[in-house]
Amino acid sequence: MQWIRQLLSYLVTLAAIIALVTIVPRCARLRVTPDYNDIEKINVDESLNADTGVTLTHLAIGDAIAFQVGDKTDGGISLGWVAAMPGDDVSISNKSLMVNGSKVAHGDPLTVPDRAAVMVPLGHFFVVSDRHQFDSVVYGPLPAAALRGKLRNLP
Repeated sequence: MQWIRQLLSYLVTLAAIIALVTIVPRCARLRVTPDYNDIEKINVDESLNADTGVTLTHLAIGDAIAFQVGDKTDGGISLGWVAAMPGDDVSISNKSLMVNGSKVAHGDPLTVPDRAAVMVPLGHFFVVSDRHQFDSVVYGPLPAAALRGKLRNLP
């Protein structure tokens, strides 16, 4: 009976070590620049918890994410919601972003002209924010390499 307790103790310890090695390094605190205003109710003085080990295959439409557009060296983290995944059709119609024919819930009305549907290519995603300053409405579908982390939620 004693050897069973000892074995269970070793297994619990091993499970804890595996969890620390695989889960903890994926968690990070991200902070946007003080002048960031693309998410309406974001508090730029607070940092956000992000799962930085997430990949494109772990995302779903509506997920809150942190991403980086271009080769910004100043940290330039932007925030938004996944609006479309590879294979989805994205268009702009009547000042609204449409994904597969349905209106996207997030974001201000668009001020850009209507655009015909474009399919999000493999290895890319389409992200939308409240004010559309740094999102895919401006930059188009972003490559998976732009993903910096998945957030629990956004305000």
